[in-house]
Amino acid sequence: MANLKTYKKGFVLAFSLLISSIVLALAFGIFNILLKQIVLTSSSKDSQIAFYAADAGAECALYWDTHTSRTLSDTGFYDTLGNYRYSYKGIFALPNNYPDRMLTEAPYPDPVILSIFLVSPNNFICGFAIPDGPNISADGILAVTNFQMNLTIDGKVCAKVLVKKGTDIDGSGFDTIIQSRGYNDCNTGSSRRVERAIEVKY
Repeated sequence: MANLKTYKKGFVLAFSLLISSIVLALAFGIFNILLKQIVLTSSSKDSQIAFYAADAGAECALYWDTHTSRTLSDTGFYDTLGNYRYSYKGIFALPNNYPDRMLTEAPYPDPVILSIFLVSPNNFICGFAIPDGPNISADGILAVTNFQMNLTIDGKVCAKVLVKKGTDIDGSGFDTIIQSRGYNDCNTGSSRRVERAIEVKY
């Protein structure tokens, strides 16, 4: 009786291709997970930078609004004893009808004067620079001061701060509202730009 031999040609090659495909699929899966983790970590870092920038902007405005005794240096505002006729804290603009405000006084302060406080070169309370100077608007009800502060020398990380002052602003019961928006990248065209905001009311 003749011996019948069966030859299975190419079985090892097919098995190798199968194993290689499985290993490659696993490798792609792991790479995809790692890539997502890297993006998530990077996004978390950018978000944290933006948050701290917003916090720095809010602290800057809060400091100068609560730690500065503001009075006019013009001698016409002193009484006979050399005391100021009026004083209040803060450096930001006030509405025209604000209590104890002189009716003839222009919306305070002058942007140049305000910049001197905000830049604060001796202690850098408000970062390294105030680009283009603060913008001020005021009427009989509300005054708004907004400025941008750079937190890095290259100006990449920054905060944009808006300070509202009035009496019972928008019925909120607060006379001062500080809104600070922090950015990990001040370049508006950046695809990785993250914004975080902090609001302070008192």
